[in-house]
Amino acid sequence: MDEQIASFWKRVNELIKAHGTKQEVVAQQCKVPYQTFKGWISRDRLPDAVQTCAIANTLHTTVEYLVTGESPKDHATEKLSDVISHAEEILRIAKG
Repeated sequence: MDEQIASFWKRVNELIKAHGTKQEVVAQQCKVPYQTFKGWISRDRLPDAVQTCAIANTLHTTVEYLVTGESPKDHATEKLSDVISHAEEILRIAKG
């Protein structure tokens, strides 16, 4: 099984468990037959973009999180901390 695809489904299943629901329910809410949903997982396949969006919305997350394991907030926090560090460095230099 491709590691990236396995990670995608691992995150999906972790979120399903965290929401106290089941794959069958998520599939139904995404308007995907359960056998198709189950087949994606067992055959190492990813859904298309529209279906991935539906899964993300159903699980109250982002496509980015499902695909990469990171959320846009993670990137914003990293960038903000970089800006703060850079500003502090400039202030130290300016103070001499």
